[in-house]
Amino acid sequence: MTDQQPRDGGRPPLRLGTDEHGNPTVTLSLKGLNAGATRLVDQLDTILGAVAALRAGDLGQPDSLPSIDRAVRDLDRLDKVLGGLTAALIRQHYIAGGSHGQLAAAMEVQRSTAQMRAERLPAEPTYWENWVRGTLPT
Repeated sequence: MTDQQPRDGGRPPLRLGTDEHGNPTVTLSLKGLNAGATRLVDQLDTILGAVAALRAGDLGQPDSLPSIDRAVRDLDRLDKVLGGLTAALIRQHYIAGGSHGQLAAAMEVQRSTAQMRAERLPAEPTYWENWVRGTLPT
């Protein structure tokens, strides 16, 4: 297993390796995240498994429906989480003093597109934005 350099914010590095069959493995730190992170990792594992199964032609038979449905469910949930994360990061970009041009470069879109996405954010954070921030009411 090889360690990568520490990531932004000094977070522990990813550890990349292979299992006994030569398949790639990844170990990452969930430091600073709550128990919800475990669910995210499980959902990501489901999605990556679905990609592998699609590439191998293993989906499409009636007995694969439970796997397909789980992947669809987990992907739908991850889509909501990623939307909340995108909104939170766009807000933080401007709080940190970022410009429309810098955001456009980060998003690899035109400046006007980045500005429009920022302007379309709801005035108040959504449920999923609060979820990724860890600020849901208890």
